[in-house]
Amino acid sequence: MKKLINLRFLVILVAGFSLFQACVPGAPEPTAELSYASDISPLMTNYCLTCHSGPAASAGLNLDNYTGVRTIGETGRLVSRTNDSQSPMPPSGLMSEENRQKIQDWVNGGYQE
Repeated sequence: MKKLINLRFLVILVAGFSLFQACVPGAPEPTAELSYASDISPLMTNYCLTCHSGPAASAGLNLDNYTGVRTIGETGRLVSRTNDSQSPMPPSGLMSEENRQKIQDWVNGGYQE
């Protein structure tokens, strides 16, 4: 009889713990899928292409197309440079937090074209 009570207690304890775990917030909700064409290209046009386009692109970074932006994104420099307050890109000052987060989310989302 005592074993049965211990077993019931254990089952209730495990069930309670499971319910508790289900109530704890997990990973953040996924953001809407971002694409280069609709979300990232306009940012590049507004903030980057004055210096980083064409054959004489500054630092050899041509960011006027998907391939160029993805390539720099894969090195980690796209996110790091757009978040570097000591040497901001663009040089006029950091983009808004919202725009920098879009870039981060696009990179994390797998560079959707």
